[in-house]
Amino acid sequence: MRAGATADVLITASNGTMDDAEAFELVDTDTREDMFINDLVIVRAEGSDTKVEAIADVANLDGKIAIGDAKTVPAGKYANQALASVGLYTGAEGDDGEYAPEIADKVALADKVGTAAAYVSTGDCVAGFVYSSDIYRYDGIEEAFVCPEDSHKPIVYPGAVAESSEHADEAKAFIDFCLTNKKAQKIWAKYGFELSE
Repeated sequence: MRAGATADVLITASNGTMDDAEAFELVDTDTREDMFINDLVIVRAEGSDTKVEAIADVANLDGKIAIGDAKTVPAGKYANQALASVGLYTGAEGDDGEYAPEIADKVALADKVGTAAAYVSTGDCVAGFVYSSDIYRYDGIEEAFVCPEDSHKPIVYPGAVAESSEHADEAKAFIDFCLTNKKAQKIWAKYGFELSE
């Protein structure tokens, strides 16, 4: 959007990303609503015998771990927060520290969450951190472990009408539809998203 792409609605995978959109006046701040929440999961290749029963188990895996680059990928920030909760990352915010020596040489940084999923599905990495919804979006991966909610900040997806929208009323109606229509909620839930309380 900053480069000029047109949109009517923006839904982001973190409050920080939406805060940036507000700072650049890309969205109508009066229409911002927390829409959905998601889980952070550690995935393995479909059919793999890789076992993960706790976040700390990634330090013992024989192979690389796919993590989104926290500078640009919200999922990477959440992953680093989860790793920090077990002493495998030094910064509590998720983009302000370093990986512990046990995993530093195992981390394969990904430019987006889809790349992290691809690293795992192709076998380039034995495990990776993605959202639960990504299991439905990308082929060849399956859930190995759901990170506890208290291991990272809440994964909230805020939505807002784009400031440049030529259909602002319809865009706001779409956000409301997603949050109130039972059929719409079932579709979101089918792909791993829960309504934000």
